[in-house]
Amino acid sequence: AVSSDAKEVLSINYVHLAAIGSEYGYMVKASNQTAYPKGNQDGLWLINVSSGQTELLVPMSRVLEIEKTPDMRTREHEMNHVLFSPNNKTIVFMHRWTGSLGRRSRLLVYCRDSDELKVVGDSFLVSHYAWTSSSSLLVWCNSKYGSRYITLNTDSGEITPFGNGVL
Repeated sequence: AVSSDAKEVLSINYVHLAAIGSEYGYMVKASNQTAYPKGNQDGLWLINVSSGQTELLVPMSRVLEIEKTPDMRTREHEMNHVLFSPNNKTIVFMHRWTGSLGRRSRLLVYCRDSDELKVVGDSFLVSHYAWTSSSSLLVWCNSKYGSRYITLNTDSGEITPFGNGVL
């Protein structure tokens, strides 16, 4: 994902995605990544476009500790579908894994200013999404409204059905 000012890029470990057989994995050779890194050595990377400097912004180990469930006891965790908010201050991404209950997806947001990481959607299925403002997402997911598009306020967690009778 590229920031709106094109000064920064967010990246995930595509070597790991390919190793676990993710449908989003690409067969790439990278000397700076491994197929099964430890959780505090992998996650969401921030890259400065001008300098090439990298920073592990959100370690997978941190993602695995937030709202932890017994079903997470597997090596096959991935982060994917990363997006900067329009103001580049908040980042949304998907955390997926396959555990004893099957494939699970949850949506997390990371606030760069406060270093806050929180789960904003945990309903077994989270799929396509896009920012509609710097604090609102349009998301396809399971929710209390069923499997459908919703708007999600990333600050309050409030969800609202979207496109009733249309989508």
